Amino acid sequence: MVMYGPTGTRVKVGTTSRDAVKGVKSGLDNSIVLSSLVIYLVGYL
Repeated sequence: MVMYGPTGTRVKVGTTSRDAVKGVKSGLDNSIVLSSLVIYLVGYL
């Protein structure tokens, strides 16, 4: 997403998109950990 305006606004948008990507990546990692924990629990049951 390109925003037309002061440089500060553009930098802010770039930082926000980077944080969003980081959040998605961490969310995927968390879901992988949760699914592996569920697999372990099912294995024990």
